[in-house]
Amino acid sequence: MSFLSTQYGWAANNVVDFEVVLANGTIVHATEKENTDLFASLKGGGNNFGVVTAYTMQTHPQDHKVWGGNYIFTADKTPQLLEALRNFVDEYPDDKAAIILTSEHGLALNLWIMFLFYDGPKPPAGVFDEFTAIDHTSTTKTFDTYYDLLKHNDFFILHGQRYTIATETTPLPNKTVGSGVLQEYYDHWFNVTNSVLEVTGVLGSIAFQPVPRTFSQKAKDRGGDLLDVPSDQPYIFIELDFSYGLAIDDEKIDAANIELYQGLDNLVQKNVDKGNLPDVYRPLFMNDAYFRQDYWSRISPASKELALQTRKRYDPDGFFQKRTSGGWRLN
Repeated sequence: MSFLSTQYGWAANNVVDFEVVLANGTIVHATEKENTDLFASLKGGGNNFGVVTAYTMQTHPQDHKVWGGNYIFTADKTPQLLEALRNFVDEYPDDKAAIILTSEHGLALNLWIMFLFYDGPKPPAGVFDEFTAIDHTSTTKTFDTYYDLLKHNDFFILHGQRYTIATETTPLPNKTVGSGVLQEYYDHWFNVTNSVLEVTGVLGSIAFQPVPRTFSQKAKDRGGDLLDVPSDQPYIFIELDFSYGLAIDDEKIDAANIELYQGLDNLVQKNVDKGNLPDVYRPLFMNDAYFRQDYWSRISPASKELALQTRKRYDPDGFFQKRTSGGWRLN
């Protein structure tokens, strides 16, 4: 996922060739024309098939100025921000625009940091107006290159901390339902984070990452992937982060993570049952998923079956299932 995804889909959709070492030592290439099942399965299938030693990508020139930076909002602006977020993702005014709306909460910190991007020297009038109408501090400007913008955002990386990430996926509530569902998600995250504020150096964050219809359609147009997010429904992929200081608190943070993502899943289902959200497919974004989350149970049956048959073909003895660590096992 990137600021360019509404133009080009996922990064994986732009890979044109994988060089892969299989469990038996064979070196193969996976493309749209060669080992096509492996090519498809590597785009969302994790480390179940082989070792990718090289990949070739379709690149997109970024030889122009871009605009972006951050808006900072105080926590009392939460209801307005969530309403603006809902409207932005639903209407998605410009494919060259992108946002990530993030709330940060620690012992002495409680605010919103919004990451903004426009793929051009200045956004046209109207693109971000609902956000700019909310009182904020801005660091946005025109950058000479996309790289410069990304380096600017590195300012928010916390170095030297322990770090965990989890995720959940929600369909976007429609305009009639409004942002109340998003407020429930925020309140759950805030309350769980409050429960671990005694952990040394802890900082919790929740990031609302838009996946509008155009994002998902561009992914399909570029060959698709195992996630296969429907393009008839806007989504938000929620990233849940904890950073903290000491290994002695690992168990507390682990428990908080489980409470966070399970609670969010329950809230989504509750709102589906109440008719506030559509009952739709909700895959997990692997890049943000916590190691205890069940990635394969949330992916579509067709995608899982394709990946499983690919795994059996290219790794029939299960070498990568038994002799490697990390990732989500495909059995």
